Amino acid sequence: MAAQNEDSKNNVVKPVRTSEYDEYRGSYMDADGNYVYTTWDKRGKKWVEVPVCTIPLGENGENAEWIIMLDHDDHEVDLQNRYQDENADYGFSNRVANQKAGDDDDMSDTDAWAMIADPKADIFDTLFPEEEEVNQKLQQLEEFMKLLTEDQRNLIYEHFGARKTLKQICDEENAANGTDKSPQSVGNRKKILERLKKFFEKAEQ
Repeated sequence: MAAQNEDSKNNVVKPVRTSEYDEYRGSYMDADGNYVYTTWDKRGKKWVEVPVCTIPLGENGENAEWIIMLDHDDHEVDLQNRYQDENADYGFSNRVANQKAGDDDDMSDTDAWAMIADPKADIFDTLFPEEEEVNQKLQQLEEFMKLLTEDQRNLIYEHFGARKTLKQICDEENAANGTDKSPQSVGNRKKILERLKKFFEKAEQ
C-alpha cells in the first residue's frame, strides 16, 4: 500500500501516492492526500476535467486509511494495464481492427479469432515439433524462395514476418521511392501467396 509522510506543519500523516494519473479513471489522490472523483465537462470547445466529489484527508488524517486503500486499488489497475500492454499481441489486434474497418484486404475471409492456436492442443508438440518435419519444411521453403525475385521475397518478409497488410506495404513503398502506386499494384503480388500455398500442398502429397 501507499507509504505515508508526516506533514511537519500540523503533524498529519499524509499518504504518498503510488498510482499514476489516468484521465480515463475519473479519480485520483491529489498532492494534499485527498481522494478526488472527477468528470469531464465541455466548456466552449474544450473538455475540462472537474472535481465532483472529494474525500478529504481530514485535519487529523482520519481518512488516511481509506485513501491509501483507494490509491492502492488504482495502483493495482495500473500494473494490470501495464502487463496487458507489454504482453499484447499487436499483430492480432491490428488484424481485428483492420477487419472491422474493412481495410484487411488480404485473407479477408479468415476470421482473426479463428487463427489463434487451439488451447486444447498439446503445448509440447506445438513448441517442439518433430525435427525432421521442421527441417523438411525449411528445405521446401528455401527451394521455393529461390524461385522468387527480390521484390517477391520482400513481400513475403513484410507480409508474414512484419504482419503488414498489402495496403501498408504499398504506402511504405510509395513513401520510400516517391512513387504513386495503387494498393492494387501490390495486391497483384498476392498471386505469390497463392503460389506458396500450392507449393506446400504439392509437397505434402
